Parts: sequence; structure tokens; C-alpha cells
Amino acid sequence: MHLLSAPADLPDSTKLLLEHGWGFVGRASTDVQADNGAGLDKGIIGLMNKGKPRSMSDWGVLRAWAWGDGRILDYLETDPDVDAKKVGVMGHSRGGKAALVAMVDDPRFAIGYISSSGAGAGSTTTNGTTSSRAGPAISAISSGRTTSTGRRCRS
Repeated sequence: MHLLSAPADLPDSTKLLLEHGWGFVGRASTDVQADNGAGLDKGIIGLMNKGKPRSMSDWGVLRAWAWGDGRILDYLETDPDVDAKKVGVMGHSRGGKAALVAMVDDPRFAIGYISSSGAGAGSTTTNGTTSSRAGPAISAISSGRTTSTGRRCRS
């Protein structure tokens, strides 16, 4: 059993971030696209496909979430209180995979914090050696190839 606890006078993380000039924006993934197959004729995918189910060559949910992150950045670029050249994207698990897609598809993101995105996405090492399961997004970023949308990946 873990018996450690947070100090009684734990500072407010939001206040600390703001005092140091940091900001943050959150979004609910389901505001952009539901994370289930039943929602693929709704959300941004349904809007783009005019309510018809997507084909296998159309966007999936990760690309839809990444698109949503780009639209948030569109807004932040209009806010005079934000230095949009210093905006990052983050995500955990499937959200981490979506953050990788956002960085590949939108070079405006300065940095990404990818948490536990798994072997099918951002895992590049296993026991200190390069993994044969390293994800295609990382491979594309590191090689400078173009994405499926024709954009050149940053190195």
C-alpha cells in the first residue's frame, strides 16, 4: 500500500502555470469525434462525409482529433495574449497517438508531450535497443518524408 500523501499546502498547479507565463487549453475528444465506430457518420468525419459512413481511405478518429487540435491552434494564433509559435500538443494513450498525428500534419505545433502512446505509435525503444515495432509516425517525422496529406514532416 502506498502511504505517501501530498503536502497539506500543495500549491495550485493552475496558478503556478499562469504565474510563470504558461497557459493551457483542454478539449474533450468527443466534442470533435466520438471514439467508437457507431459515431463515424457523425462528428467531423460525418460532417465531411455528409452523414455517410467513412470509407477505409477516409479519416479515422485519431486524424479527426488531430484536426481539432489544429483548429484550437487556429484560434490561439488570433489571441494577442498567446505566442502561438510556442504552443505544444499533448496526449495520453490514444490521445498520444492523436498528438503525434497533429504534430506530423501541422508544423505549427512547437513541441509535443506524448504519454504512453504504445508500441503501435511512438515507442521507439525496447530495453535500450531500437524496436522493430516503432510507429510509422515517428519514422516519418525522423526521416523527413511527407505525410499522406502531402506535408513534409519536420526533422
